[in-house]
Amino acid sequence: MKNRYLHKNRFGVYCLRFSILAKAKQGHLQLQFSLKTKEYALAFERYCAVMPSASSILTKFRINKHMNDSEITQLKDTLKEMIERVVEAKTDPSIVKWMAPIRQRRLDNKVDDVFKSTEQLEEKVQRLERELRLSKDKENTLLSALATGASATPSSTPKSTNSRSLGELIDSYYTYKESTWGDRTAKQALSNFTRFAEIVGFETMSTSLDSRAIERYFNTLKSLPKNIGRERFKVNLEKADEISAWWANAAKRSTGTPLSSGGLEKHFSDIRGFLAWLHERHFVDLDYSKHLKVAVSKGNKVKETRGMYESLHIKKIFESYIYTDEKRFREAPKSFHFWAPLIATHSGMRISEIACLEVQDIDTVEGVLVFSVNDIWKTSDLKDGGVSKSKKTSDSIRNIPIAEAVLDAGLIEFIGRRKSGLLFQDLKLSSNKGQGNMVSRWYNEFFVEYANVPRKNDRGIPLAFHSFRHTFVSLLDKTQIDGSPLRHDESYYVTGHRDDSVRTQTYNHGSYSLPYIKKYIDAIDFGFDWKNVSYERFIKRQKYSGV
Repeated sequence: MKNRYLHKNRFGVYCLRFSILAKAKQGHLQLQFSLKTKEYALAFERYCAVMPSASSILTKFRINKHMNDSEITQLKDTLKEMIERVVEAKTDPSIVKWMAPIRQRRLDNKVDDVFKSTEQLEEKVQRLERELRLSKDKENTLLSALATGASATPSSTPKSTNSRSLGELIDSYYTYKESTWGDRTAKQALSNFTRFAEIVGFETMSTSLDSRAIERYFNTLKSLPKNIGRERFKVNLEKADEISAWWANAAKRSTGTPLSSGGLEKHFSDIRGFLAWLHERHFVDLDYSKHLKVAVSKGNKVKETRGMYESLHIKKIFESYIYTDEKRFREAPKSFHFWAPLIATHSGMRISEIACLEVQDIDTVEGVLVFSVNDIWKTSDLKDGGVSKSKKTSDSIRNIPIAEAVLDAGLIEFIGRRKSGLLFQDLKLSSNKGQGNMVSRWYNEFFVEYANVPRKNDRGIPLAFHSFRHTFVSLLDKTQIDGSPLRHDESYYVTGHRDDSVRTQTYNHGSYSLPYIKKYIDAIDFGFDWKNVSYERFIKRQKYSGV
């Protein structure tokens, strides 16, 4: 049975974890308290003893409103004292009565009701505050008109534009959009919104927002060096005008490399959506979203950010120490070390898609074994793990036939009798750095160095794990059977790209033949013989101590 607020930390210790709303620039904040045990039975016993008092405390503090630092500190101290008192106390025999499943559900439901009721109350308070503010604006405008001798005719009534601070509005917009974003996207968007509000001013009222403020933000961001956010974290500023001045000075004294056009666009795309939202809801008179555009010369060619692996690169990778009989000194082999490059080469899957594969995602469709790339966790532990399985786009949801080279390497034997869980049990997913962070770091920072794999090709274009995808896509397009290439729309389906052609959108309704696609995947010529790539051989390496 699931316990919503009971979690394990990375050391295997059970903890209670609650989510609260902090100030606008901080967003959601996790409060975590250790139950000081790795045993589930004892942790559950303490969980049941703590929750009645915890829910009462959370109700008192109204956790769904934005809390300031002193309120957060007081809440943390109160919860910590109460939890430590329960944890350190001797086990009470009467605690057994809390162990009934029905009681557990009531405890979880009670805390859920606390979150829900306080959220509804906060929304009601904010609505009343907006109505009161609007009434005062109208009253002040009418009094001003009377004082200057103007008649209060219907034509002179004040504009219906609402006026609220940027800090408040960012909170509202973030809450409005958060459910449509993945964890990583939401974190990046909040960082972009925070920087915008700090440059323009958190306390700036929406009715005061004009083209000059947007231009100041635009010019400041263009002048800032990369990774300036790290310096900002070191500075403890509270007043809005001081924070805005800090950003202005940082832009003036900057001598570092500024953000590229792509980097600026990542910031501006979030802010454009926010500015359009402000105009739609009458918080500003004009739509300033079009003021944030990055000019790109039409004469510039598209720069390749990643190159594809040539056959000599493929040979160096799959004849490296990972795929031989002896392991390196002090090497700690992991299953994904063997499988991730091999699967990426023969499927073109993105690194996050490979990292999120579950045992249940190895499926049979139309008589063909496939990697099922989807956005739904099937294992109960993963559903509650706080890591999103969402994909880049809806076109990323697809079934990719598993190449014979991958099956011959021992994929089915590797799975064995497992029925569920991550395909790679020794892989830890990251909710804040992207699901494929552990694979990416191992491959791009360590493996390519140990295996002496070039980091750039002959043209100076960078090579990395994502190059496997470029390689697969390029070679699949070149592969022909009986003189015919794979159909364009089927190639797009396999790689998870969107096909905007009229023919596909009009006549194709998901009618892809997986057996037919598999023939093309198996026919790809990488210029390498895969017969010596074996997971059984990889396992045997572990008995060697290395040199």
